Amino acid sequence: MTVNNTKATSSFDGLSTDTKPIDCSINSTFTETDTGDKYEFYGTTVLWVRTHSHGVALVSASDHLTTFTKEYTAVSGIISAQVVVSPGTGRHLAIYGYTIITDSSSGVVNLDFLTSVAPVCRIYPSKNTQQFGHELHLEGAVNESLTLSATGLGQTDKVFLIVNYADHEG
Repeated sequence: MTVNNTKATSSFDGLSTDTKPIDCSINSTFTETDTGDKYEFYGTTVLWVRTHSHGVALVSASDHLTTFTKEYTAVSGIISAQVVVSPGTGRHLAIYGYTIITDSSSGVVNLDFLTSVAPVCRIYPSKNTQQFGHELHLEGAVNESLTLSATGLGQTDKVFLIVNYADHEG
């Protein structure tokens, strides 16, 4: 067996205005000493992802989970039901964490299982522009997709979504 020498993960500290290094191994961490925000290095495509904001975990990462991220833009204040993730045929989704951030100051953003309309999260931007849940285990029905929708937002307001999930056998 050949043994390969790999870079060890590194832990960096610096200010939020500092440029984060890109020549480091995956899973290295960067802590902003002025904000307390923590980032994890995911590689050359995604680079650094904020995992903690002011000491609160945004989404817990785990080896057995898949992470979905996407930014949605409202059209005339509406985001019609968008399939976020779907399980494989005969399988079901398990949601383990999410983060929703919006620049809107009105309306409602819904994260639901599609067919049962089982709510995973509601965010009411007039009260709160960020919502996150971690250490969750919410399961959809077999073949049921997770969807995002929104109404009453500003004309072209944006919603950013992160979901940690697993696709389990039926």
